[in-house]
Amino acid sequence: RTAGAQLAAWRRSHPAVGALTVSVNLSTGEIDRPGLVHDVAEVLRVNNLPRGALKLEVTESDIMRDPERAAVILKTLRDAGAGLALDDFGTGFSSLQYLTRLPFDTLKVDRYFVRTMGSNPGSAKIVRSVVKLGQDLDLEVVAEGVENAEMAAALQALGCDYGQGFGYAPALSPQEAEVYLNEAYVDGAAPVKARG
Repeated sequence: RTAGAQLAAWRRSHPAVGALTVSVNLSTGEIDRPGLVHDVAEVLRVNNLPRGALKLEVTESDIMRDPERAAVILKTLRDAGAGLALDDFGTGFSSLQYLTRLPFDTLKVDRYFVRTMGSNPGSAKIVRSVVKLGQDLDLEVVAEGVENAEMAAALQALGCDYGQGFGYAPALSPQEAEVYLNEAYVDGAAPVKARG
């Protein structure tokens, strides 16, 4: 609820940002919580957020506990307007068939592979393969654990859509994010400086 209200406030006060979204990690087992779909739909409705503005991140391990049930819940969440991200992709034991059966719009490459792709040829191949897989399935791909400009450039060269990590900014409190938004956008212009 808090994330939805904060996102709505930022979208109103910073229209130059455009399609600002917020991602929320679903904790272990939360996907099975009764009322989850209702609560998410209510947050989107009350805050007048467009489809996909609130993105829910689910780990492979949570899905693999009961893939059939997870598929039903995820489809219902997607129908309610939530964006869905498969978090820590590559660390679980899921079958690739679930990528075509579950309604994800984003794959998040686990930070281990991203951090070690410069020193471990196997990690580099996995990152390249996951980015290509995401592209082929029309999914956004987010690389976690991006720590510097070199990593960001390598990921961009692979066609990775987004990066996340200390190379961009540390995790920010809502107040720090507000400062960042105020500093980064001036009269509808593009970001004027990087943080972190």
